[in-house]
This record gives sequence, C-alpha cells and structure tokens, in this order.
Amino acid sequence: MKRMVQTVDLGPHSPETPKSRRHGAPAGPWPWKDFSDLQPERQPAVIAESPGLVSPGEWRKYPQSLFPNWTPSQVKRSKIEEAIQYSPENCVIRFIDISNNSDFTPGETIVRRKHEDDLWKQIQKPRPQGVTIRVFFLNKPSGPVLQILGTK
Repeated sequence: MKRMVQTVDLGPHSPETPKSRRHGAPAGPWPWKDFSDLQPERQPAVIAESPGLVSPGEWRKYPQSLFPNWTPSQVKRSKIEEAIQYSPENCVIRFIDISNNSDFTPGETIVRRKHEDDLWKQIQKPRPQGVTIRVFFLNKPSGPVLQILGTK
C-alpha cells in the first residue's frame, strides 16, 4: 500500500520561517497585578523621564523611581519591600573588569550599613578605559545595595 502525504503551505507560520522576537520596554521588574482586588490602586501621576537619568538619592525610591507603574501594595506583594528592608552590617561586592583585550582585573568593595551613598558615587564613575564588561558578585546583599544596582 502506498502512503500519500499532503503538504500544506503555512505561509509565515511555516517551521522554516524564523520567528520574530519582541522585547518589552523598559526592561525591569514586572508589577504584580491582583485581579481579585475590588478597588484598583491609583497609579502615580508622575512619569519617569528616562531610565538612567536618576538624581542622587533617587535610588532610595527604586523601583518606583524608574518604573512609576509600581504601586506600594504591588511592591509589598512582590516581596521587593521585604528585600529592600534587609540590611546586614556589611555587604561585600566582588567584581571583575574584563578589558577588550581579555585581561581580567578583580576588585572588591565593602558597603557598610548607612554608607550606601558611597557605593552610589562609586558606580557613577565611568569604567576605566578599555573595560568592556564589569561583573558583580554579591555576598549578603542588602536592600539598599540592590536598589542602587537596580537603579544603575
């Protein structure tokens, strides 16, 4: 018995056609939405100007400073508030700078509680010439350190 195979042209949906990839903007934490809430919270009226243009001290308001669609209860339900409030005595940040000629330069910063603004000032400085990648490794990350890195 001879088997008959019918081919169907799927057009743009054919498996050979590469699928388009869509990326949401801005990239950041996704706000939790609870559809069981009877009365939705009012969204903040202020719109962030542009990610990356944050004035000193604004990192303390993360995530709302960059993503104004995050309401206070969403921050609480998503457990970001809990993470922000965690504050060990020291947070150790180890980093590696990788230059465009593949040289690795390690470094370390210790961020002490109540001195997080020093880290903010430090990461505002441009990377050294020729450094294309900087990788961070955190030990006991405090909430303020996570806010600073999220804002940067």
